[in-house]
Amino acid sequence: MRSLLLLSLFLSFSPAQTKVVLLGTGNPNANPERMGASIAVIANGKPYLVDFGPGVVRRASEAYENGIEELDMPNLSHAFATHLHSDHTVGLADLIFTPWVLDREHPLELYGPRGIKAMAGNTVRAFREDIKIRTTGGQPHNKTGYKVTAHLIRSRNLTATSSRLTTKQSLFPVMPHPVNQLWSSATVVICCSTKSTRWRSSS
Repeated sequence: MRSLLLLSLFLSFSPAQTKVVLLGTGNPNANPERMGASIAVIANGKPYLVDFGPGVVRRASEAYENGIEELDMPNLSHAFATHLHSDHTVGLADLIFTPWVLDREHPLELYGPRGIKAMAGNTVRAFREDIKIRTTGGQPHNKTGYKVTAHLIRSRNLTATSSRLTTKQSLFPVMPHPVNQLWSSATVVICCSTKSTRWRSSS
């Protein structure tokens, strides 16, 4: 068993109002047919991204073009990092800046483990020249959509509640079933970076 970050999304409405969209199912290998790890959970019309591997924004745009209207760029405003491996997070700059350029006005609400605040702050600082050009130069944009409000998970359990979604992010040993998404009723459980193991049913 390994200690892994498990993200459970407890949805306060019927499953019929919930969508789970696999934006990327790749691993660190540079497979052109698989984008980096990212899952969108859409609850009552609002998307919540779980991880943001390479290609996350382009895949969200592709999903939008294929009828998932909730993944319009300005709506990409909430994200959760299960852990800070690069194949799960290297799309952060894209997630911060591309939706802003495409008219997102609200800061990105970002949740994750220790190091998430530094990652967010360093990413924004790395693009300070771009921000300056776009906010004061010839390509005017709003002055809020590129900002990030990073929420650190300080204990073994964090519960964050909004009007549409309650999330709990936990760190504990798991021995997972060899599938990554399990859901029943109105709960979505996402477990990442697990290893294959023989599953034994208790029934």
